[in-house]
Amino acid sequence: MENTTKTCRNCGASNFYSKEVSLVGHASTILPIGMFTRREVHLRVCGTCGLMEWFVAPATLEKLKQKFAKVP
Repeated sequence: MENTTKTCRNCGASNFYSKEVSLVGHASTILPIGMFTRREVHLRVCGTCGLMEWFVAPATLEKLKQKFAKVP
């Protein structure tokens, strides 16, 4: 997952670390989309200030759209 923001919105730095992860256990309640549904997210962390951003992976986003109500 590519984010177009090249600098940190908190400190302005441009060094990031990222990883795709699955939310499991208690963390899976962050996205209540089904008991046995995988929840894939992309984490991006600023290497200067530590700001962490979470992005829902595309497959998980589609499942989320089916379970959540769209905001008008």
